[in-house]
Amino acid sequence: MAVAYASIDDIKALGTIPSAEVDAFETKYPGRIVKISLSESDDKDSLMRPRYGVPFPSPFPPSIVKHIAALVVWRMYLIKGINPTTTQLAEIKAMNDDAKAFFEDLLTNKRQ
Repeated sequence: MAVAYASIDDIKALGTIPSAEVDAFETKYPGRIVKISLSESDDKDSLMRPRYGVPFPSPFPPSIVKHIAALVVWRMYLIKGINPTTTQLAEIKAMNDDAKAFFEDLLTNKRQ
């Protein structure tokens, strides 16, 4: 059974998006944040399944929660629209890229 590793509270605490924007997104798109988190978590579980005992039991590893939250925030910004001139965009993109690299490293034995 699929598990969403990053909750809305995790995204508020760890993501690069203000809490008020998370709340506004959830109001405009009810349930979508959890569905995105579930999708990202399940996608990463499918990649890790051959090497790791996934889904991870609760409490989830903090590094997994942090990186799933970054992937969720990126998708939230893609849905709501990104101002390409904002300085925040570079930080959001960097966190998304770091999250992707983190999971790639897990699959290639660079991290355990």
